[in-house]
Amino acid sequence: MSFYSPLFKNHLLIVLSSVLLYASYPIQAKMTAVDKNSVAQQNRQSLNNKKLRLKPAPTASTSSRNHVIELRGKNTPSSQTVYSFIKKPTSPAALQYLPTIVAASKQWQIDPALILAVIHTESAFNPNAVSHADAIGLMQVMENGGALEVSQQLYFGRRIEREALFEPEFNIDIGTAYLHILETEYLHAIHSEKSRTLLAIAAYNCGLSNLMRYLSYTQSIPSFTKEMNKLNDEEVYFRLTQALPIEETRLYVAKVMKLYQHYKKHLTNTP
Repeated sequence: MSFYSPLFKNHLLIVLSSVLLYASYPIQAKMTAVDKNSVAQQNRQSLNNKKLRLKPAPTASTSSRNHVIELRGKNTPSSQTVYSFIKKPTSPAALQYLPTIVAASKQWQIDPALILAVIHTESAFNPNAVSHADAIGLMQVMENGGALEVSQQLYFGRRIEREALFEPEFNIDIGTAYLHILETEYLHAIHSEKSRTLLAIAAYNCGLSNLMRYLSYTQSIPSFTKEMNKLNDEEVYFRLTQALPIEETRLYVAKVMKLYQHYKKHLTNTP
């Protein structure tokens, strides 16, 4: 067959077309992979540039669970009185952070006087405080403790960076959100509001698992709740401040409650 014959030319064109098609396939595949990686990277960057977004509040579950209970709290501001002024002289730092505390109080339905009491006890209003256990900032939030719990429950599992916990507004928001989770998720079935607050304060300090283990020798939330509901407020306070075998938590609950009453007397909604 001649090199110049029409048949040879047609055959050559078919071969070259096949080679070019085969060679272009991995290039196209590689470009597609690069494009996908680029899009994914852009999406991640866009996500990181956004502030933490709240999960929508889930519907309350009617089923009982021992360790994981669906979130039952609200994420919308309540109609409670908004406190914006302290009547009598107190820590200048308390006044400095009051607007942030009021905002967190509205968001997470926690009494601003309680937030003030916790901050006063935890860090004495020092935003750079770091404990031996690496609890950080005003509310002494732990990256792998309260911050992780808040992230998983409320913020789609977004990682909360350690350095961010030194920012006063962010620290107060995360610490108050953790109190909110303790009260409205894990301790929501405690009948007395005062007892629920007392137990949340204790759990904030030593952890809910430790509190249940040492206060009622159980790791079952329903069992713990049932036992606590047999007690009145005074009996719960006595157990937490006198009988609990964790000295730090006994002293912590007593101090926070004393400061809580102090700030409740000094807070008002009018100058």
